[in-house]
Amino acid sequence: MTSRQLSGHPIGTEYERLLRHINELRGTQGGTEPFSQRVTIEILSKDSLLKIFRHCLDATPRYWPTLASVCRKWRQILFALPLGPNLRLHFTHGTPVLKTLDFLPAFPIVVQYGGSPTLDPPAPEDEDNIVAALKQSDRVSTIGLTITTSLLEKLSAIKEPFLRLEELVLRSPDNTQPILPSTFRWGTRLRRLHSTRIALPALPQLLSSSENLVDLKLHEIGYFSPEALADGLSRMTQLQSLSLHFLSSRTSHIGTSPLPGERVVLPPLSCLKFRGTSEYLNDLVTRIDAPGLVDIQVRFFNQLIFHILQFVQFIDRIETQKSHRRVDFVSFKHFISIYFTRPGAPTRLKMRVSCEQLDWQLSVITQIWDQLAPLLSRIESLGVYTTQCSNGQDDMNKEQWLELIRGFGGAKDFRVTGGLATDILRTLCRADGEHTTMLPSLRTLGVLGPMRGSLWEAVEAFTSRRPSNHFVEVYPLSPLDFPGPDTKKGKRGTAPPQYSCTVCDAWLHNPARPQQTQRHALKMCPYYGVFKWSQACKYYLFENASKATL
Repeated sequence: MTSRQLSGHPIGTEYERLLRHINELRGTQGGTEPFSQRVTIEILSKDSLLKIFRHCLDATPRYWPTLASVCRKWRQILFALPLGPNLRLHFTHGTPVLKTLDFLPAFPIVVQYGGSPTLDPPAPEDEDNIVAALKQSDRVSTIGLTITTSLLEKLSAIKEPFLRLEELVLRSPDNTQPILPSTFRWGTRLRRLHSTRIALPALPQLLSSSENLVDLKLHEIGYFSPEALADGLSRMTQLQSLSLHFLSSRTSHIGTSPLPGERVVLPPLSCLKFRGTSEYLNDLVTRIDAPGLVDIQVRFFNQLIFHILQFVQFIDRIETQKSHRRVDFVSFKHFISIYFTRPGAPTRLKMRVSCEQLDWQLSVITQIWDQLAPLLSRIESLGVYTTQCSNGQDDMNKEQWLELIRGFGGAKDFRVTGGLATDILRTLCRADGEHTTMLPSLRTLGVLGPMRGSLWEAVEAFTSRRPSNHFVEVYPLSPLDFPGPDTKKGKRGTAPPQYSCTVCDAWLHNPARPQQTQRHALKMCPYYGVFKWSQACKYYLFENASKATL
């Protein structure tokens, strides 16, 4: 590879930078000829080349074959390097491992044939190459595999443990949940373990020897003992992320409560994700403490009764999780979600339950609310978003809505939108009329949609029934003000922002300019009156000016 061939390449960029520095030191900066003609690559000493190699390989370690192909001198320097520069042999689809392995330097090996939904599984012609690479067990540092049925049969040829393995990502392409051979083992260097639909024999014992794990993800697996899991976690003093997704809503495990003071403390753990039954989660969190937990995401299967009291106590032992001031209840067709957050803070708690009928969703959420009382007492902003319409059981739903909202006596802000927004506000009005003030601390009300007709009538009725000394500001919501379900293509809320510039159903995209130009002025609607800007709450009804002209 010549100097011209290196031009534009990341390696060439560093090479040119170093040559330019040499020319400046020699006082030849003012020359008119290109610097690559003034100083040739041969002038670089071994130490200078080492600096170039280390700089390039720290950022892009896979470039080392390009460096090695320049000349024999470069190749000799590279192959004599210690493991510090992070040189690796990368074996992937189409790599002729069997033909080339004996001629390549003894660098650590990366085996990458799938392991992710975005990566292709190995082709049948790749399987013998995969086995040949894995047989170098004392050199394998990274494994990413999508395990097909035919490949699984050949993995039994692997007998030695992967003592240098640092990253292991395994995935089954279907729901068969293949069982990995018991001879497939690793040592204490493992830092990342991701397994999806793969049955790992003696998993608790393997976890017990994985003391340096930083990231543990076990997805779509069968249940195993929470005691054994907690015992394995007790040795993981560096664990930062734990994600458990179980396949079934049924577990035959009956746990025994640990003795006081026997909980495993995981100080570095910052992210916990769980999908399974509430009983299993309850049993697990009685055995662990995670004082630095920032992100908690829990998904429950559809159950008749939810027991999460131990989970609530686990959360209450985490100081950062006591800062939540906002909660959003979101009802979708097939599930409900609850989001606890604090604006401007990284901490969050997300809970999701699979269930469909609206009355059942409200029953589930009421069960959960009753056990979440320590968290609800600190909430200052409550949001309710529904995508479903009433199922005809109006009396039942009204009582359920009242039961759901009654626990938020300290909420100062209430946001409501969706197909049931009008019904919810009317229900709260009737409760206020029964000498009971719902949301007694309320100061602001956010509503999404055109503020006219039945929705606006419900808003006016609700605000007019407040105590005379409790004025409630009404402001329009944006579709982005509520969280939505995660999708494969991205997350809800990535659409261009919308803003209701008036209360007459006039939606604007890209709202920055209208907000800036009209922020300090009154805003009139020809149907409903004059709206005034509030720094905290956007626009709210200032005075009645029905049939005003713009």
